[in-house]
Amino acid sequence: MSEVVIENKEYKRYYLFEYFFGQNMLISIIRLFGSPLMILMAIWIMLSEGWFLTVFAIIMVVYAIYFALIPWIYIYRNSANFTTTTIDVELDRDKVSIVENGKTKHHEFLSFARIIRRKKYIVFRFETKKEFYLPVDKLSNEELEIIDRNLI
Repeated sequence: MSEVVIENKEYKRYYLFEYFFGQNMLISIIRLFGSPLMILMAIWIMLSEGWFLTVFAIIMVVYAIYFALIPWIYIYRNSANFTTTTIDVELDRDKVSIVENGKTKHHEFLSFARIIRRKKYIVFRFETKKEFYLPVDKLSNEELEIIDRNLI
């Protein structure tokens, strides 16, 4: 059993990395370059003539700014989910047990939609698109071997 302390900055970093790079390549490219491309297109439209096109370009710039700020808005609105937490993690051959605030939750490895090992953390993703992260550096080698055997 490992006691894992996850700082709120780590949570936010993991969430942002998963938001931008945790999906497939096309979605990652759209999330990284979509907003700047929309702003460039809006500037190009503004330089052309016409009152209607200028209004359309302004709406496009506002949407591009919103699109760029979506992950930070999510972090701000759900700041209660990004607090520093201390959890006890116990990994068995076929399940993960998490003790947080005196409550124990058991999850079988097969109940996860995906288990992804990144360089600094491991993502446990449920079917409901919820996910939780465990830092690699705070787990023992035996626990990492159990996770490696159960990667989905």
